[in-house]
Amino acid sequence: MTIPAPVARGDAQRLCQRVRDALAESRADTVVCDAHALTDPDAAAVDAVLRLYLAARRSGCRFELRRPSPALLHMLTLAGMCEFFGAAVLGVGVLGQPEEREEPGRVEERRDPDDPAV
Repeated sequence: MTIPAPVARGDAQRLCQRVRDALAESRADTVVCDAHALTDPDAAAVDAVLRLYLAARRSGCRFELRRPSPALLHMLTLAGMCEFFGAAVLGVGVLGQPEEREEPGRVEERRDPDDPAV
């Protein structure tokens, strides 16, 4: 699906319904949104991208944002959403899979052998 520009304040709900309807008719496991038209994004555009991401994830699908403009990437970064997406900015776009992180190491504490266990 292509995200049209400009995105008005109420457009996010309509776009999310399009995603839900499309997913109901298919067996897709990834929602791909082309964002090339969002060259001058505002808060409504950022809100729409986030809501589309949530609609996809709630449907059990991956989310892929293709061809985001530098301005959109900047807005997503300022909003903390690139990190939220676990996004890797590639030449193709922003992929919406959670980052693969190592689990934090366990803390091992030394215990005094004369100290009774609590």
